[in-house]
Amino acid sequence: GGTVLERMRLDATPAVLTVAGHAIEAELAANPGAAKRRPFTAGITPADLRAQVARIDAHASGDSSGLARARIVIGVGRGAGGPDGFSGADRLAKRLGGVVGVSRVVTSMGWRPHYEQVGQSGTRISPDVYFAFGISGAAQHWAGCSSAKTIIAINTDAEAPMVTKADYAVIGDMHEVLSALLDALD
Repeated sequence: GGTVLERMRLDATPAVLTVAGHAIEAELAANPGAAKRRPFTAGITPADLRAQVARIDAHASGDSSGLARARIVIGVGRGAGGPDGFSGADRLAKRLGGVVGVSRVVTSMGWRPHYEQVGQSGTRISPDVYFAFGISGAAQHWAGCSSAKTIIAINTDAEAPMVTKADYAVIGDMHEVLSALLDALD
């Protein structure tokens, strides 16, 4: 979650590195033609594998699998109050061309599906704008959203970690703020 950094020197090839999607802005290489692709075969057999895919289940409905690629994410936490407290967030996401993401407590309570979870054990996001409605901002959630270019927190608790770390904050009830935003956009 960004709390541990490691410095290393790679002396062997091939070196394989991964970077989370949208974690950094892509830039054109100074000399793009200089890179050479070399075929590589790992020589792994099924017997070498310790884990196998047992099954793949399709999402039931309302698939928000674009969460990692979304430019606008409407995050919602416990402040929703229950499984029926997401209609305003769903409407705002649709109106702004974004997607809904939720905190771990929301998925743990069964209010929304796990694939909408933002955080260390969910999806790491880096949208242009992240609205955090009713999210306290636990360290695990912050690890998943801290790459957002702009974070706007809406919470009744002025001392909530999400509020104190956000670029902008609105202290108030998330449902009242959502309603006012939707009215202003119509």
